[in-house]
Amino acid sequence: MIGVYAIVGAADHGWGSPRTLGFGALAATLLVAFAAVERRSSHPLVPPAVLRLRSLMASSVVRATLITGMFATFFLGSLYLERVRGFDAIQIGLAFLPMPLTVGVLSVSVTARIVRRIGTVPTLLGGMTLVVTALGLLSTAGRTRPTSRRSRSPSA
Repeated sequence: MIGVYAIVGAADHGWGSPRTLGFGALAATLLVAFAAVERRSSHPLVPPAVLRLRSLMASSVVRATLITGMFATFFLGSLYLERVRGFDAIQIGLAFLPMPLTVGVLSVSVTARIVRRIGTVPTLLGGMTLVVTALGLLSTAGRTRPTSRRSRSPSA
């Protein structure tokens, strides 16, 4: 939380300010202390052996990247839909509904069957290709506001 506070506060105080650098250093110190406690614990939250598994770390990086992209899409997409396209809150929710529904349906058992049939790497590459394609299509969204039903005069 202190690391997030340092990053968020950097917009107001600057990246090189003593406040930002101090909170950043405190966050790094706490992270090192957490790692030291975890290393000595008989039942660590994150066993160090897990961090040495290359395949697990690679999949974790991919998962973190996807989740970060998804949250950014929700945040920036909702701003776009509201401010540029003129959607209200219900319309924004309905516009985003296909994304969580798709994730939910694929999470139930569809993905497990696909992995059993074609393997993990082709499934991952296919999914990543779909995500990149979808984000590419999303990046072409127009800037125009939909036409309003009521006509406004230029002097209004």
